[in-house]
Amino acid sequence: MNYHNKSLGAYGEKIACDFLKENHFIVLKKNYCTYWGEIDIIAEKDHCLHFVEVKTRKSLHYGAPELAVTAKKQEVIKKCALSFIQADGDRFQSFCFDVIAIFITSDYQSKIRFIENAFT
Repeated sequence: MNYHNKSLGAYGEKIACDFLKENHFIVLKKNYCTYWGEIDIIAEKDHCLHFVEVKTRKSLHYGAPELAVTAKKQEVIKKCALSFIQADGDRFQSFCFDVIAIFITSDYQSKIRFIENAFT
């Protein structure tokens, strides 16, 4: 991954965190790293733990951002989530896996698509 992609990803994660906070989520962790990989955002709302993958694009040349959350990526997120739940997740009643897809337009406006329960 090059610097531009990392920078775009970090920008998208900031937009996603702001979106979640505006929608009454409590952001617990950002860039939660485990042996298996990383979860972009872990948030809580109404006693439900949300593991959020953020995908940001400036072009739809390779498809919609959410299409980049492949089955392989989902498995990584699930393993990371299990690690978090075992360490610190026993106080939550439920959990889900969400995707926030962000498209940055040519005039730097962001279009956000929140896909709750994107996969199981």
